[in-house]
Amino acid sequence: MPSESANNYYISHVFGGTGGPGGRGGQEGGDGGAGHGPSFQAETIVIQSDPEERQKIIEWASPLNFFPRQADIFSTRQPGTGEWFLQNDLFQKWRAGEIGALWCRGIPGAGKTVLASIVVDDLRRNMLSKTTGVAVLYLDHKAAAETHSATNLLAAVWQQLVLTKPVVSRVRELYEKHHTQGTRPSLEESYSMLHSGIQEFSCVFIVVDALDEYPEEARDPLLRHLCTLGPAVRLMFTSRPHINIDHTISNIETVDIRATENDIRKYVEAQINRSPRLSRHIHNSPSLQESIEEKIVKRSDGMFLLAKLHVGSLTSKHNIAAVRDALANLSSHLDNAYDDIITRINQQSEDDKRLAWRTLSWVVHAKRPLQPSRLKAALAVEVGAIDLNPERQTDMDIILSVCAGLVVIDQEDDKVRLIHYTTQIYFHSAHVQTSMFPHAQSEITLTCFTYMSLTFKAFPSLLRYEALLFTKNPFLHYTVEYCLVHAQGDPETDIPDSILSFLANCSIWWRLWNWKHGGRKSAPDKFQIAQAFQLDIISRHIIDEEDASGVLLQETVARGDTGGVQVLVQNGVDLKKNGDALLEAVIVNHEEIVRILLAHEGGNNSKCRTGAAQKCHGESVEPDGEATRLAYLCTALYLASYSGNHTIANLLVMHGADVNADSEEHGTALGAAVWMGHHRVVKLLIEHGADVNAKTGHTSLLQRALRNGKGIMARVLIQHSANLDAEDDTGEFGSLLQMACWRGQDAVTRLLTEHGSNVNAENGCHGSALHIAAEKGIEPIIQLLLQHGAEINAEGGEFGNPLQAALWQGHEGAARLLLQHGANVNAETGRHGTVLQAALWHKQEVVARLLVELGADVNAEAGRYGGALWIAVQNRLEGTVRLLLEHGADVNAGARDFCSLVRSTCSSLASTSSAPLALRTDLTTLRPNEHLAVSLPKQLWKLDSSASTCDDFYCRMPFHVLERRHHCRKCGGVFCQACSSRSTPLLATSNFALLPLPRNRPLIAFESPASPIVSARVCDECFDQIHGLRSPNISKTWQLRSST
Repeated sequence: MPSESANNYYISHVFGGTGGPGGRGGQEGGDGGAGHGPSFQAETIVIQSDPEERQKIIEWASPLNFFPRQADIFSTRQPGTGEWFLQNDLFQKWRAGEIGALWCRGIPGAGKTVLASIVVDDLRRNMLSKTTGVAVLYLDHKAAAETHSATNLLAAVWQQLVLTKPVVSRVRELYEKHHTQGTRPSLEESYSMLHSGIQEFSCVFIVVDALDEYPEEARDPLLRHLCTLGPAVRLMFTSRPHINIDHTISNIETVDIRATENDIRKYVEAQINRSPRLSRHIHNSPSLQESIEEKIVKRSDGMFLLAKLHVGSLTSKHNIAAVRDALANLSSHLDNAYDDIITRINQQSEDDKRLAWRTLSWVVHAKRPLQPSRLKAALAVEVGAIDLNPERQTDMDIILSVCAGLVVIDQEDDKVRLIHYTTQIYFHSAHVQTSMFPHAQSEITLTCFTYMSLTFKAFPSLLRYEALLFTKNPFLHYTVEYCLVHAQGDPETDIPDSILSFLANCSIWWRLWNWKHGGRKSAPDKFQIAQAFQLDIISRHIIDEEDASGVLLQETVARGDTGGVQVLVQNGVDLKKNGDALLEAVIVNHEEIVRILLAHEGGNNSKCRTGAAQKCHGESVEPDGEATRLAYLCTALYLASYSGNHTIANLLVMHGADVNADSEEHGTALGAAVWMGHHRVVKLLIEHGADVNAKTGHTSLLQRALRNGKGIMARVLIQHSANLDAEDDTGEFGSLLQMACWRGQDAVTRLLTEHGSNVNAENGCHGSALHIAAEKGIEPIIQLLLQHGAEINAEGGEFGNPLQAALWQGHEGAARLLLQHGANVNAETGRHGTVLQAALWHKQEVVARLLVELGADVNAEAGRYGGALWIAVQNRLEGTVRLLLEHGADVNAGARDFCSLVRSTCSSLASTSSAPLALRTDLTTLRPNEHLAVSLPKQLWKLDSSASTCDDFYCRMPFHVLERRHHCRKCGGVFCQACSSRSTPLLATSNFALLPLPRNRPLIAFESPASPIVSARVCDECFDQIHGLRSPNISKTWQLRSST
C-alpha cells in the first residue's frame, strides 16, 4: 500500500453551461465566448502505484485491447488513401468540436474499418496530448456475444485514455474489492470509471467502428452510455446505412463513405507492384496496367473489398491473354466475385481442392475462430486413423494459398478468419451451404470425436491431469467444448450411431468438460447430456431404447429437467410406469413439470409408492418390488400439502384432485397441511371442500392442530365448523378442551371456551377440564374455566374433585384460588378423604389453615387416613396440630394405635408449650409393631419386568399403559396405585443388622444421618402390619379401588 506522501491531489475547475459563440476570425476561428452557469471544484486523489500493479489494474478493467487491432488494420491501408475524408468539412468541424457526433455510413467493402484506423492514427499524431484523449472500439459480430459487452467496451475506452495517466484512488479501491472476489466491474462501475477518467481531459475523441455488427438489443444501451459522458466527448461511428442511430444521438452529422476512384487506383497499382506475375505481364505489355486499373475501378463500384478480390483473381493468371479474358468477365457484385473465386478453387488439383474445402468448412462453421496451430491439428485428423501423426499437418502458407485469398490470419489475435464479414454471409447462404457444405457439421463432429479418442489413447497417463493434457493438446480445448454443439441438427440423422456410441462412452469427455466449467456438477446420464446439448433426434433414440422400464422419466423428473420431461411426454412415454411421475414432480417441488404432466393427464389421484414416500418423509426404506407399497400411501395432493407448496396444491385441485383422499400417515391432505402448519394450503383445501372433521389416525384435525401448538390452524378449522367436542379415540383425553388444559395451552383453552366448548364434559380418564387444570396447578386456566361456568365441586377423575386434585399434587396457589371461588371445604371424595386431610397429607399448612378458617370439619373421618389430627401428627406438623386442637380436634378419634400416637405427640407438645393443651387421656410413646417400620434396600425390590399383575392377593390387577406399577418401600413388592396409596415413617437404612429392629424400642432411637426416618409409600398390607391394623377384606379392597 503506497504511503500517504506518495498521493497527489489534483484540484480542477469544472464549469457549467455552454460556451458563448466564437469571435470573428480569419482562416482560424476566433476566441470562444465565456462559459455560463455555476462552477465547482472537483478533487481527485491519485495514487502513484508501481508500474506492475498499475498494469494489473488496467488489464483487470477489461479483457479487450484495441491497440494491436488498430496497428493491424492501419498496416493494411494503402499509403495516400483516405486523405479525402480527413479534408472533409464535416470531419474538420467534428475535430474542431463544432459537431458533437459524426456518423460515417458506407456499403459493405467500402473500406470503413481501414478509414476508421486512418482517423485514429491522424488524431493520435496531431491531437493527442495530456488534455486530449483518443480511443477506438472495433466491434465484431462474432465477438459481441463473448467479450464485446458494453461493460468491457466502456472499460476498454478507459484503458486507452489512462495509458499515460496515474490511477485514481477510486479505481484502485474498486480493483481491490473485485480482485478478492475474482470478478470484473459492472456496467455502471465501468461507466463511472470512464466518466471520472474523462474529467482529466478537456477533449476526448472516441471512434466506434462497425456499429451495425453490434447486436441491436445491446446497441442502444452502449450508445446511451457513450452519449452521456459529457460535452468534452466527440463521437464518430462507422456502419452500414441500414441502421438508424440519430434517434439516440443528438447533434449528429452524416458522411457517406465510398472508396474514391483515386484511392482504388492507388490500391490497384500497389497490388500490381507486389505481384511478380502481373508485374512481368505489364513489363511485356505496358498498356495492360491501364486496362487493369480502368476495369477494376469501374467494376469495384466504390468497394475496396471488390477491388481486392478482383486483383486477387488476376495474380494467378499465366499469360497476358488470360488476364485480359479475366478482366472482360469481372463482376460488379460481391456474390458474383465470390462465385468466381469458388470456381478458381474447384479448378485446382484434387488434393488442393480437398484441402481448401476442408479449411473453408472449419473456418466458416467453427464456433469460435481457431489459431493456426489448432486449425492445422484439425485438418490433420483422418476419420478411421489409428493415431495422431504430426507429419500429417500442413504448412499454413499452403493452407492459405489453396483458399484463393478467402482465408487470412488476423495478426492482432493470431486467429484464422475469412477475409471479410460479407464472406461469412456468402458462405452461410442457403444455396452455398447446400451445394458446398452438405455434410460439414457431421464431418466436424466426427473429426472432434476421432481427435479426442486418439488423444486419450496416446496420453493415458495424463487422463487424471487435465491441465497438462490440455497443454500438450491445444486443439483438445475446442473438441471438448464444441463436439456436441456441432452434433446438433443434420449429424443426428447422418451419424446417429456415432453420436450414441460417444454418449455411451463419454466419461473422460465429461470429466474434461466438467473441469473446464468449474467441476461442480455430478455426472449426468446420456439422455441428460443429449437434452443439455439440444440433440432432439438423439434424445428420441434414447427414449426408444430405455423407456421400457419407465426409469428414464422418473430420473428426468427427479432432477427437475423441464425440457427433458417435455420431450419425454411429447414422445408418448408412460407417465405411470415404475411409479407415478407426477408424484415425483411434486416431491421435488417443480411447478412447471407438474403443469406439463397434468396437461398430459398425469393422474393426480394416484397413490405414492416407495420412492415418493421415502423422499416425502425422510425414511430410509428399501424398495422391494413393484407390488410392495409402504404403509403410508399418499396422493400427489397429500405430498404438496405436506411440503406446503400452495401453487402445486392449487394446480392439482384445479385438475380434479380428491381433497378428501385418505393416507395412513396424516389422514387426508388437509391433515398433512395442518400437521406441518401450512396456513395457505389449509385454506385452499377447505375452500375446495376438504372435510375439517376428518380423522388423522386416532384424533381429529382440530385436536392434532391444538396438540402441536398450531393456534392459527385451529382457528381456521373452528371458523369452518370443526367439532369442538370431538372425543380422543385413545381415551387419554375426553375432549379438546381437556387436552388443552393438560398441556397448559392458555391460548388454546381460551379459543375453545370462547367458541362454546363444553367446560364440564367428563368423558376422559382425567375428569373435567377443571379437574385437569387443578391437577396441573395452572391458575390462569382455572380462572378462565370458572369464568365460563365450570362446576367447581364436580366429582370425577382420579382425585375426586378439583380442590382435592390441586391439594394432592401440591398446588397451593390453585387450591387457594378454588377456595376463593367457593370450593366445598368439607367435600369427601376420592381416596384422600376430605380436602383438609389431603392438604395435611401433603404438608400444605397454609392451605390447611385456610380450610380450617373457612369452616372445615377438623374431626371428619374419611378415606384411609383417619382424622386430620392423626395426619398432622404423622407428618410432624406441630403448628397444624396446635391449630387443629385449638379448633376442637378430638385426640381420641380413630383406631387404637392412631389414638395412642396422637396422645403421645400432643403430650410432648403440651410439655414444651407455653399455652397448655387440654388432654383427655394418658399418652404412650411406643407402637406395638414399630420395630417393623424399616425400608427395604432398593436392590432387593422385585423387578418391574417380572410383575405383570398387582401383588395384592385380593386384587391381581393386570398392569397396562394406564395402570402404573408402584413398589412398596418395605417389602419391595409391586402393586397397583389403589393397593399402595399410603405412606408411613420408615427407617431408611442400609444396615442389614437393623432388619427388623429390636422390639420395645422407638423408631427414633435408631435415627442417624446415615439412617434417616423418611415418609415412604408402602402397600396396604405392610401399612396394616406396621400399625397393627386388621388386614382389609376383599370388599374393602374393591371399595377403595372404585373410589379412585
